Amino acid sequence: GPEDEERLVDFARSIGFDTLVLHSPTPVILEAARRRGMRVCAVITPNVTDAYAQAHPDAVQRMLPAEDAIAAAVSGLDWEEYTAHAHHWFPLVQMNPLLCFESAQAQEELRSRVAAALELADGVAFDGFGFRNHYACYCDRCCSIRAEMAVAQPDRSSDYLLAEMSETSLLKLSRLLYEHAKGVKPEALLT
Repeated sequence: GPEDEERLVDFARSIGFDTLVLHSPTPVILEAARRRGMRVCAVITPNVTDAYAQAHPDAVQRMLPAEDAIAAAVSGLDWEEYTAHAHHWFPLVQMNPLLCFESAQAQEELRSRVAAALELADGVAFDGFGFRNHYACYCDRCCSIRAEMAVAQPDRSSDYLLAEMSETSLLKLSRLLYEHAKGVKPEALLT
């Protein structure tokens, strides 16, 4: 409740924090933080619901069929319990759908999330921006981009092009979201 949220902010301030980074900062937390001279960043992720993925399949990352099979095989595990027992903190593939960073629709969705967060929060913290399989997206669009790269750079290995495209995709998206956030709120904190 509100009392617990006030105590959370008090505790963070008492140990020297000047900024809170939270997935869903509530109005109580935002007001309590501001009264104590603290700032609040809202977490933005590229996660999407299954319903969004079904409605907008072209905006969602794709994995290789074998990686989809891995996800299906471990989907029934209680992941927190499994990680505690196995000391394996990250799955071989991420279980939840993620936005494809090359998709214009996905980029617009992320810009919308940033703008909505900055209506309330002092900044945004980007978390979980990567690939479901930890290395690349295999949607038709991303495969096409890599094919064009292969034609333009015939001396480069497919592994090199895969890594280069993934890195470039993440850097472009980071710049796009940074510029968007600063356009919405020039004094916004970004992390």
